[in-house]
Amino acid sequence: MKKLSVLFVLISGSCWAGMTVFIRMLRELGLSTLDIVLVRCAMTSLLLFLVLLVTDRKQLRIKAKDLWIFILDAVVTVLLFNYCYFRAVNSMSIAIAVVLLYISPAFVMLLSALILKERITRQKVIALILMLAGTIFVTGVIGSRPTVTWTGFLLGIGAAVFYAMISIINPIAIRRGYSGAAITFYTYLFAMAGALFLSDRGLVFRTVTASAGNFLLAVGFAVISTVLPFILYNPALKYIEPSRAAIICSIEPVVGTLISVFVYHEPMTALMLLGIALIMAGIIYCNLKPGKKT
Repeated sequence: MKKLSVLFVLISGSCWAGMTVFIRMLRELGLSTLDIVLVRCAMTSLLLFLVLLVTDRKQLRIKAKDLWIFILDAVVTVLLFNYCYFRAVNSMSIAIAVVLLYISPAFVMLLSALILKERITRQKVIALILMLAGTIFVTGVIGSRPTVTWTGFLLGIGAAVFYAMISIINPIAIRRGYSGAAITFYTYLFAMAGALFLSDRGLVFRTVTASAGNFLLAVGFAVISTVLPFILYNPALKYIEPSRAAIICSIEPVVGTLISVFVYHEPMTALMLLGIALIMAGIIYCNLKPGKKT
C-alpha cells in the first residue's frame, strides 16, 4: 500500500478532474449546482453503504465522541466548499476561481504544520511554487483579461481553505481507525442532510429516476467524483504527508485541461503546455528524496 500511495493520490486527482464531464451532463438535464451537490451526496452515501454492508459492517458503526469529525467534514469540505467555489465561479472569471482554489496546498502546508506538526521543507515550497505557476499558465490567466471582484476573490479564498481542510480533517478520522470508505460515507451522509434543504429535492428525484440512463449517470458521477477517489485518497494519507498529497493532487488541472482539449475540442496553447510541464515538474520534485527542514 505504501508503494502505491502516490499512484492512489494521482488517480484521485484525475477522478476529481473528470467530475466536470458529469457536471456538464447533469446541467443539460436541468439540474442546478445545489441539485448536483445533492445527487453527489445521495448516490455516494447509498453506494458506500452497500459497499460497507457487504465488505465490513463494523465500519458502519461510529463512536458518539467521533461524530464531530464527520459533521465538521460534511459542513466544511462539502457544503461550505461547494457553496464558496460555485459562488466564486459565478462572481468572476472561472480561470481566476481555479487559480485561487489551487492555493489550497499552501493552506494545507500551513495548517498541517500548526495542527498536525508536519515539517515545512524547502522541497515542498519549491514544488508548491512550480504547481501554482503551472496552474496560472494552464488556466489561461496570462494573456487574458479575467474578471475579478472582491466578493469573488474572498469566496475563492474561502473555497481554497475549505478544500484544504479535507487533508487536515480526514487524517484525524484515519488515526481513529476509520476506513476511507467509512469516512466518505458518513461525511456525505451528513452533507446530504444539509443539501436536502438547499436543493430542489423533487426535481432531483424525478430527473435521476426518469430513465435508466439518468440513473446510471448519477451512479457514475458518484463513483468517479467521490467513491473511487476518496477510497484511494484517504488511506494514502497514512503514508503521505497532507501537504505532499495536496501538491500531488495538482494533477487535477492537468487532466482537466486534457479533457477540455480531447473531449470538448478546446484549443491547446503553448502556455497551457508550459503549465502542464511545470505542474508535472512540481509533482515529480515533491516526490524526490525529502529536503532538509527550512
